[in-house]
Amino acid sequence: MINRNKGVVLNHMGKYMEAIVFFDKAIQLNPNDKLTYECKELSMEKFTKGLAECNELIDSSENKAIAYNNKGNLSLNLEQKKL
Repeated sequence: MINRNKGVVLNHMGKYMEAIVFFDKAIQLNPNDKLTYECKELSMEKFTKGLAECNELIDSSENKAIAYNNKGNLSLNLEQKKL
């Protein structure tokens, strides 16, 4: 439950990939906890939405630097989770 709570806090802070790491730890300890799966799914949806918004900004904005920077930060978080 501690790992799930940490994940919830990180999710509220917008640190979706970090939250997913804690949800994964909680699932390993208690694979029957449906609430943790729902929390993880929410973080994954928010992360995916963030990437989609970055892509939209890249396509529509004249100043693409900020959008590329944000997308890079999200992608970096994804790569760190894979390690």
